[in-house]
Amino acid sequence: MTVFERVQKIAKKNKISLLQLNDRAGLGKNAIYKWKTQNPSTENLQKVASVLGVSTDYLLGNTNDPEPSVSSDNLCLLYTSPSPRDTR
Repeated sequence: MTVFERVQKIAKKNKISLLQLNDRAGLGKNAIYKWKTQNPSTENLQKVASVLGVSTDYLLGNTNDPEPSVSSDNLCLLYTSPSPRDTR
């Protein structure tokens, strides 16, 4: 299955047209339709994956699991030191 076919399939499942998806992702006119013959840029693929709620790996066919995975590479830990009022 091609990237275009996967995008089309998941868009249909989410009851969104490719034109609506294209607009929601903020892509240029008919950008997704161009994926029939051209590979999408990483940036555009990420935008579409975000709108659809799937991983870029799913759209690329690297996995059959559409859920975005969380790995330690994708985590950002936030450390905050106690404020002076917390130490009283």
